[in-house]
Amino acid sequence: MIFFDLRQTRRAICLLGTLYAAGVAAHPQSGVLLGDPNAVDIYQLGCDSGTESLRFSVRALGKGPAPTFMVYKDSAARATTDSNVQDSEFSPEVELAKGSGNYLLFVSKGGKKGRRSYGLESHCWGGGTHTDGTGYGTIQNQ
Repeated sequence: MIFFDLRQTRRAICLLGTLYAAGVAAHPQSGVLLGDPNAVDIYQLGCDSGTESLRFSVRALGKGPAPTFMVYKDSAARATTDSNVQDSEFSPEVELAKGSGNYLLFVSKGGKKGRRSYGLESHCWGGGTHTDGTGYGTIQNQ
């Protein structure tokens, strides 16, 4: 005869639901800026209705110049830089409060020569929680 511990089953279901919800709401993206010092990658990310802002950060992957991540929407922009490229941590999270719709995202390396791999993390945010988004669309890949 098999017995189930309902408390353990409920905990497992709650944990899986939390992990699923967190994975759906976050928008990760990775890329590489090649050797040109003025290279810029450009993406578009859409946030669904109910979104109040986009929260974002960048992380350097491997060796190279520090990456800067800038977000633009409706004549406003905010930026963050991973100034400690030696660690595996993301830059400080920055927020641009421009509601739902399409945000333009730019990644550069500050005019420095050399290849730079990076990771981005963006969160559409509204009402104190994650909201849905469309994911990244690549506009320019340098």
